[in-house]
Amino acid sequence: MRLLITGGNGFIGSNFDVGVKISRKDCDLMNLDEVIKVFSDIKPDAIIHTAGKIGGVYGNIKEKGRYCYENVVINANVLEAARIVGVKRVLSLSSSCAYPVDAPIPYKEIDFHNGMPHEAHYGYAYAKRVLDIMSRTYCEQYGVIYNCLVLCNVYGPNDHFGKESGHLVPSLIHKAYVSWKNKTDAFCVWGDGTPMRQFIYVKDVVDICKKALLKFTTPGILNVGDEKEYTVKQLAKIISSNFDNIPFYFDVNMPNGQFRKPMSIELFKQLFSNYKFTSLQEGIKQTIEIYKKEMEK
Repeated sequence: MRLLITGGNGFIGSNFDVGVKISRKDCDLMNLDEVIKVFSDIKPDAIIHTAGKIGGVYGNIKEKGRYCYENVVINANVLEAARIVGVKRVLSLSSSCAYPVDAPIPYKEIDFHNGMPHEAHYGYAYAKRVLDIMSRTYCEQYGVIYNCLVLCNVYGPNDHFGKESGHLVPSLIHKAYVSWKNKTDAFCVWGDGTPMRQFIYVKDVVDICKKALLKFTTPGILNVGDEKEYTVKQLAKIISSNFDNIPFYFDVNMPNGQFRKPMSIELFKQLFSNYKFTSLQEGIKQTIEIYKKEMEK
């Protein structure tokens, strides 16, 4: 199978060890004609679509319109170009933040569109919902297999460390590293530390994507992630333990984001019975070891 990975230089895409990886320097995914040409040249049998404009709570709040617009256009161009050049299999990545804020907990796939997402990231969230709708309608009209994996908080090597608009784990790792390296007092954690999150190591995401190309072949979405939840405070402690237990403090003037958004992975377990996720402790340890080496080159 000739596999194409969009977002090849991005966080998740760069962790793939198979396929032809394309990035912004190879193709402007905002330009449909360019996407069609690149896909035609590569002639993939399947596409794993990881590209998009992403960020954490701050980025989603500050640039709601931009996050919505760019992701809608990128996703539409990838699916339409794939259809035009005859690609029958596209697996796209979505996010748990697209679920309705008041959906029954744990979130089940059937509730994905049943209500408003959290106001902090509704622009990005609706773009992800449109991706699901487009994938479903293309399956119905064109007889293809286009669907989406809905991921919880992904972390690991090659993430966007140190960016103000970055995700929770890489932002905290970078802050902890800077405090540890400079021997300052403590690193800052946004909010009060009480929100709870599920996490998944990026290497697990890559492994599941490759398997899902053949195992997950029905229209719609599939929740993917470890069932265990951790508070932000617990996460900060795990990160701190990898930096000689450097202290941290909470800035309660900064946003917490959504308090809880756990996903049900019952459907996932039916397809991937007994799948063993990398523990948060081990994944954080590996991520920090790699990050330290990169920073100290």
